[in-house]
Amino acid sequence: MQIYEKEWGEVDDPSGTKIWATFLEDGSLSLSGLDYGETVRAFKGDDDYEYVLTVPAESVQDLTLLLLQASFNTHSPMTFSRIERLCRRYRITSVKSDWA
Repeated sequence: MQIYEKEWGEVDDPSGTKIWATFLEDGSLSLSGLDYGETVRAFKGDDDYEYVLTVPAESVQDLTLLLLQASFNTHSPMTFSRIERLCRRYRITSVKSDWA
């Protein structure tokens, strides 16, 4: 399920971000993202940048409660990077992969 989408920049060459969340057959949660456009070309030298954060089934409940707590107690939007930092800070097991 796509949970986030934002585009900016030129109409004929937009930059943007899309984020998806999927529960895998084993109960794990997969958060995947795609950044594209001029912004990515400037930082990564490629047209797009893809990334995935997988949280194993036994950690999904902990992450869910943490995300609720974080969402209710901040004015900042939730981002992929923020979820990744929360996992590290609270020792929620997760695995990140990325590629350009």
